[in-house]
Amino acid sequence: IPDAPKPGVPVQPKPGLPGEAMVISGPSVTVAGKVEFPAWKVGAVRIDAFDGDHSQHGTQPGIVATTRIDRPGDFTLTMAQGVGKIYIEASIDEDADGKPGPQDPQGRAERYPVTVGTAPVTGLRITLTKQPPPPGGGKDKGKADDF
Repeated sequence: IPDAPKPGVPVQPKPGLPGEAMVISGPSVTVAGKVEFPAWKVGAVRIDAFDGDHSQHGTQPGIVATTRIDRPGDFTLTMAQGVGKIYIEASIDEDADGKPGPQDPQGRAERYPVTVGTAPVTGLRITLTKQPPPPGGGKDKGKADDF
């Protein structure tokens, strides 16, 4: 099946506009915190809450909640009460290709996972980091440096 998701690669849901919540049936609870990225220049921050750790090989967790904020700062996710363990991650699509890539700033909540019951969760912190380009990336090979 050509459109089937690949194991170990998270499916990219289509989050709404900044602050727009996913549809929840039944009682809900909020999970709030702050995204930090001092080097921010451009791009909205996408915050996703997964029902599993997609960094584990062979897993493909679902999205419990997602939102976008215009820039690093305070965020709130709304989700169903009693979800249990969630894994919160954030990213900025700096290269505007529609998905977080290895060179885009990314980070995980300092508490990973977070357990969600019936009470709000507050005080989460996500610090985004940007990975350096791979060795030799973007440089002309064999060209001498100008002095």
